[in-house]
Amino acid sequence: MDWPTDADIPLLDAALRIAMEYLVQSGRAEEYAPTEQAVALVLLKSWRRGTRHPVRLANDAIWSVENPGLELPSPRRRSSANKR
Repeated sequence: MDWPTDADIPLLDAALRIAMEYLVQSGRAEEYAPTEQAVALVLLKSWRRGTRHPVRLANDAIWSVENPGLELPSPRRRSSANKR
């Protein structure tokens, strides 16, 4: 897994921490290491799509863990779906 190695690491680390804390506390991270790896992969995917806010990144990862097998919605589709 290619984790960025520049100044954005603290932002990604914060998103990983936020997502994992939520998933552990909600009981959705029974197997910590595989869950953390899945979260990291989603964070990177969301990062590559242009998401830069740590809470939005964490939300994308949490959504993916809670909805296994579904593709992460595009940012545009998410925002219009939230208005309904």
